[in-house]
Amino acid sequence: MRLVAAVVLLALLLCAAEVAVRARRVRTHLENQSVTTTDLPELLLQPSATCYVEPQPLVHLTVQLPNSDPVEIRTSEWGTRGETPSLPKPRNTFRIICLGGTNTFAPSVSEQQTFCELLDRYLQTQTELNVEVINAGALESGPLAASLRLRNQLLALQPDLVLLHLDVAELRHDDVLRASLRLDPQGSPAFACHPRLTTRTNQLLDELKQESALVEMFVHRAPELLPQSQRRPGGTRAASSLDLVLQPLRLSSSLARSNYSQFAIALIPDPWELQQDAGWSTGAELRELLSPAVSSGELVALDPLPTFLRQAQPQQLYVESGLLSAAGHQLYAGLIAREIVETFPGNWNGPPASTQQIPRPADPDGAPLWQQSQIPFGRE
Repeated sequence: MRLVAAVVLLALLLCAAEVAVRARRVRTHLENQSVTTTDLPELLLQPSATCYVEPQPLVHLTVQLPNSDPVEIRTSEWGTRGETPSLPKPRNTFRIICLGGTNTFAPSVSEQQTFCELLDRYLQTQTELNVEVINAGALESGPLAASLRLRNQLLALQPDLVLLHLDVAELRHDDVLRASLRLDPQGSPAFACHPRLTTRTNQLLDELKQESALVEMFVHRAPELLPQSQRRPGGTRAASSLDLVLQPLRLSSSLARSNYSQFAIALIPDPWELQQDAGWSTGAELRELLSPAVSSGELVALDPLPTFLRQAQPQQLYVESGLLSAAGHQLYAGLIAREIVETFPGNWNGPPASTQQIPRPADPDGAPLWQQSQIPFGRE
């Protein structure tokens, strides 16, 4: 009798806990409580058979992050942020696809404040063509994931220019993807299928998470109990990340050019690089790695770091999580717009009028920005 009573009591406790967790979830939605940054990937990402993970299509929700205003997030049927791009591409349209990670998707700012939207506005002032900038960023994604998404999905959007926005903090996200990476006959990355779509164990776990709020909470709080292939990458960059970063960059460049599109890497300044005592940073190491490929003309790189370094209050360019703030998006968009006009002539009337107020002082010797020590490559 005692054993039966203990089993019944345990079952009642589990039922009570399940009801309490579900009630808390309902109350959170009704009261519109803050969504933490760790919750966002669960809301905005889904497993992919080709790109490991990808943004959820046709999402429309309002996110209230701590210490910020509510942000409306919507995705198209392509998983891009904002309106659905037209297919086929309309005539007289210059279409730009912005690949990247969390900083590109920009869940902490409104759609109108993202550098993708601002880049659209700035470039539109300089051409008679209809400029269309598509935000194809994805949370927790590195350049390898972006190149796979470009290969398997986004080239169908017929871009004229592909920009891969590179944030050194996001390189680590590709490490977990490589365990599922498959190559084509030429040895290039072809696809990476998420393990949830290939193993019964993971499918069972997903079903349990959907049916039980307790299981979902337990899995969320104890990621070390997940299979190795399902763990999210840790907070530190794997040593191999920088060694392997050139492969997806070359792949993205080759894919874009084979589609008669132009391609460029846009480096997002890391907040650590703006510290006066930062010393030799991962960003500096990345620039040194890219320098030979850029100098030879194999890759094109746009780098707004020198102007970021000249800002009187650089801390205002970022939020607490290290992502670009609204002010950071505005400055970054203006600088990238000016770099695009100077790097890819032919469609533009001159430097974007909206960015002329951005200071661009030369050093005391009058050397161009790209010749200064902060950036090891440039254009002639």
